[in-house]
Amino acid sequence: MTITLAREQQEWLESQVKAGVYSSVDEAVADIVSQRMRFEQLVQAEQPFDKLERLG
Repeated sequence: MTITLAREQQEWLESQVKAGVYSSVDEAVADIVSQRMRFEQLVQAEQPFDKLERLG
């Protein structure tokens, strides 16, 4: 897969690798995508509760 990032995004990812947060840009992107996926799952799981609160 090939992705195109804004210069600022690319530089930020590279700085994270350089700082030792990630071992590679690929690892950083995979981790960030995984975090976003978990976030969206949590948001979706909370939606039924939001509806109940509005009904109550």
